[in-house]
Amino acid sequence: MEIQTIHSHVRQVEPSHLISELGHDTLYRLFPPSIRSCIRAYGILRRWLTSKLVGPRLGIRARQARMDLFLCAIEVARLRGREAPSSLPRDMPCTRSFVEAVLTSAVLSVESRLHQRAWQNLALSRGVQCDSLASFFTKPCVHSIKFKEPLIVDMGWLIERLLEIATTPDIVESLSLDVPQSLVNFNKRRYVRLSKPELDPHDLQTSMQLHLKCAITQPFSEAFSTGRNESKGLRTIEQHRERS
Repeated sequence: MEIQTIHSHVRQVEPSHLISELGHDTLYRLFPPSIRSCIRAYGILRRWLTSKLVGPRLGIRARQARMDLFLCAIEVARLRGREAPSSLPRDMPCTRSFVEAVLTSAVLSVESRLHQRAWQNLALSRGVQCDSLASFFTKPCVHSIKFKEPLIVDMGWLIERLLEIATTPDIVESLSLDVPQSLVNFNKRRYVRLSKPELDPHDLQTSMQLHLKCAITQPFSEAFSTGRNESKGLRTIEQHRERS
């Protein structure tokens, strides 16, 4: 079963005949070029990362090492998405970054979940259950990070927040039965205020350039090597754990 994301859903939304101003273009075509580039980059990176997990010629140990590296990268992305990484609990929600979104999507892909044996071996080595992705992070492997600069916010997360704000009513009816009246929905105002830093228009225009500058491929370059370099990739995982 394919897990639907906002990136894939946006590309499948057909034009509505209820809004004549939109014409016959799909919703994806109505976005600015920078937004379309972010969505397209997400799909390209997701397919590439998935191919590195499910390569047909990979051995069980090499595949398990790549899975472990993916999970470590997700932990690093979540730590960099927090304002105070050392003081906040690991399971506390945080703003989803582009790196975390594309890595998580690749891990949860249908092709990745077909390799159940490798995931079970990885869960056994970590001492956790293999029933969900969240269970792999009950015992963190990354305890500290060197670079604490926040990553770029995921474009899908921004679209989801905009949809929530747009569908939230501005006026709510009072609960008083004697004098019914319309009240300002201050919950929506608070939500907009809390989301304002991530919804900055300048960030939306420059996000594609920043996404492409993210060194998303560099941490995986050694572990992704095949053939004679498989043992080198395994040593990279062990060295990373020793440093953390």
